[in-house]
Amino acid sequence: MNSTNEHIGKNISWYLNGDKFIKQQLAAGKKIFVGRVEHFQEDYLRLIKEFNLLMPNNFKSVRVSDTKKYLSELAVSNLLKFYKDTEYHTIDVLHKNGLIDDKTVENYNKL
Repeated sequence: MNSTNEHIGKNISWYLNGDKFIKQQLAAGKKIFVGRVEHFQEDYLRLIKEFNLLMPNNFKSVRVSDTKKYLSELAVSNLLKFYKDTEYHTIDVLHKNGLIDDKTVENYNKL
């Protein structure tokens, strides 16, 4: 995706410098938390627990829509090919380091 706006055209692999950031942080013994937008409430509660944080009194999770949009097999195939060396490589690194689970990877691979 290309955009003239600085951050809009960047993807997760750009922000994480490919797999370098993840590897550096893990090698330094730092904790990494990966949250997923599609599981925001569940992941937010996991964040609170994992980092021993206080739960804010005004926490609310708003579900925007239950409507799912489906892509054709060709569209999914094209997206997987386009992002193979960037986004899906980053997903693989997160998975191999135990930062996302098998089910999440399966869901991302079928969009």
